This record gives sequence, structure tokens and C-alpha cells, in this order.
Amino acid sequence: MTPLLVLMTPWFFYQPDPAVTVSKVALSKNSYQLYNASGGEFGGTVNAKVVIFKSRPLTRSLAGLRLYNAQGEMTFDSGNEILILGGLIKFKDVEINDYRNIEFVSRPMIMPGYIGAEYNNHWFADVTLKNNRYALAPAWGYSWYDGSSGGERNYATTENPIMVIDAANYFTF
Repeated sequence: MTPLLVLMTPWFFYQPDPAVTVSKVALSKNSYQLYNASGGEFGGTVNAKVVIFKSRPLTRSLAGLRLYNAQGEMTFDSGNEILILGGLIKFKDVEINDYRNIEFVSRPMIMPGYIGAEYNNHWFADVTLKNNRYALAPAWGYSWYDGSSGGERNYATTENPIMVIDAANYFTF
């Protein structure tokens, strides 16, 4: 598998094909892969839009919200006006393919990552998000088969909220 993109800065991805998901590569901090939302590796092309933060130096404002990474580097300062009308959404207990709209977000952009996992009939899958242009739904990312495994279906998604920004604030549609 070839990584889709390798970046060292926070980025949000708008990929409106509901048949495709974007997930982090398990062993890499900054590589991302394309997967079929129904399971398996995706081998085609997609039209996507990406917002990369910190493409210019951030300045420290006199007041407002600041976010820092684990190394103590400032990665966001609200005085720089890079996050516009974002929203938070929770996917706790939301099933695969169950789309959710985000208030104040017409075209959702997310930072790809895993929001949960599923085991079903010898198959393990990471759960990520897919986009249908206007809403997000849990979908499968990386998956693998283990014939020696057993047990009933087990599915869980995070109770932590996911930050979403609106692609319409950054791009013309």
C-alpha cells in the first residue's frame, strides 16, 4: 500500500465520495490510506480538498484560544483565524452507514482517524468516517481476517467528540 499523503501539520480532509474512507496508517504518525467504505483497500482515484494548518508561522495573539502539541509547540491561535465556524459531533453508539449532519457545517471536513473498531465473523475492522458531501457516517477503514478468531459481533465507537470544519468556508463549490 502506498500512503495517500504524509504531512507533519494538522490537516482537514474533504472527500465527498461515500464509497471511500481515509484512515491513518497504523504504524505511521503522518501517513494516510484510502479504503473502500464497505471494506478493503481502495485502488482508484478521488477528488479531495485539504486544508493544512500552520502552512505559515502562527503569531501569538494577546487573547483567545491557543492549542499546543505534545512538544509544547503552539499549533493553533484563535487570533490567526484559521478555524472558522467549526463544530463538534459525537459518534458514540452510531452504527456503520448511519449519517449525521453537523449543525452550522454544510460540507464537513475532518482530520482522518479512527473513531472505533468492529469484530464480526473472523473479521476485524477499524472504524473511521465517510462523507456524502453534507453529512458524516461511521464506515470501515483498515480491516483484516483472522480465521482462528471467534465470538459474537463486537462494535464500539468513541464517546469523544470529533472536530469538524466546513469546507464551504475554505473552498468555492
